[in-house]
Amino acid sequence: MPAPGRGVGFGLSIIPAMTAAYRALPPNKIPDATPQLNALQRVDGAIGTAVLTVVLDDQLRHRPTPAGEVGRFGITFLRALAITIAAAIPAILLAHTERRVLRRAHASKPGEAADTSH
Repeated sequence: MPAPGRGVGFGLSIIPAMTAAYRALPPNKIPDATPQLNALQRVDGAIGTAVLTVVLDDQLRHRPTPAGEVGRFGITFLRALAITIAAAIPAILLAHTERRVLRRAHASKPGEAADTSH
């Protein structure tokens, strides 16, 4: 069963990053960027999984007992958690920046904001 924190971390990081990436593109370039972003995400996910698998394998070689193996799995998952937290920090900053930009854009157009309240 996947950890609930992983889903939260993924949601916090991917949506702001994709929003910022697509906003930076002209609308006619978005169909070209979508498959590239998808491929990049899949390759990065495979690389991350491979790296953590190598780390776990190395840890298990040094602790052949069942109790040692359990401890090494815990260490590997803590490393994965640390990586997730490290990735979530810039994602949260990006989301905060995007929100600030949106607020400024809405504040600079007071006529449109008044029209939407009717």
